[in-house]
Amino acid sequence: MSWVDSVIEQMKSPIEVNVSHLKMKGADGNIVQTIEVLPLSANEYQTLKMHPYMREAKGLDDKTERLGLIVTYEMIRKCDDSMNFNKFKQLPLHLLNELSTAILDATRGSDGDADPLSE
Repeated sequence: MSWVDSVIEQMKSPIEVNVSHLKMKGADGNIVQTIEVLPLSANEYQTLKMHPYMREAKGLDDKTERLGLIVTYEMIRKCDDSMNFNKFKQLPLHLLNELSTAILDATRGSDGDADPLSE
């Protein structure tokens, strides 16, 4: 198995993201401690650039913001079939920003742990 095959195989394992600091309540009323995400492949990322939500974008800043929202959503959706993009867009902007940051930190291993893709 080559290193490429190894990395692709590792991408199939969900990455746990600590979201306890976001104080999101689950259906049971308890604070959600973690969520799982799966990283996107380069192919998936390129496909998202053609997402219908992107077609409405005006200017580079709008495109960047919309793509970030779609990427965050898709990484979560890959582990949670109950996700709905229209509902996801209704979340408060500050929460979406913090959620995106937590996911990025977890996928990069920025929380002090080793990079989850290098284990």
